[in-house]
Amino acid sequence: MRNFNELIVYQKAFKLAMEVYQITKSFPREEMYSLASQFRRSTRGVCSNIAEGYRKRLYPAHFLSKTSDADMENSETIVWIDISLACSYISQETAEKLNNEVDEIGKLLGYMIQHPEIYCQLPTANCKLSSCQLPTANCKLQTFFLPTANCKLQTFFLPTAYFFFLLVAASFFALRRFPQEITS
Repeated sequence: MRNFNELIVYQKAFKLAMEVYQITKSFPREEMYSLASQFRRSTRGVCSNIAEGYRKRLYPAHFLSKTSDADMENSETIVWIDISLACSYISQETAEKLNNEVDEIGKLLGYMIQHPEIYCQLPTANCKLSSCQLPTANCKLQTFFLPTANCKLQTFFLPTAYFFFLLVAASFFALRRFPQEITS
């Protein structure tokens, strides 16, 4: 999948956010900036966290963090459904329908959290660059992006590191030689 909006969980979360928006339009005016706003924000938060996590899927920890945040927002939505029902702003039937949708989204998010390797663009075997220019599991990059002996990325990383070193060195010597001209 190329985009987060192709994910089934995102599509279901977006659909729920739109349903909640329509439902909360009929809430009393005094609830517009409290319950209705919180209810809308929690459902929108699910969508936005899925999008953010999916965009950062090159970093599994960030992906898991954002997916966990989406799950947290999804759980918060249950609270707003319960309060809306208790205040008689929604019917029992509507609450059950919304709760079923929230449960389904929660299961999908839980699966994503339990199996991030399916969604994250993790490196592949044999130390070849994937389509997103990542080194593989067998190619552990050391500090400063210098590849190890088993990695065939020297031509990709070393010239970049060498150029960076030259740039820093030239800047250092320029500052030592002409400090008043550069800083003023």
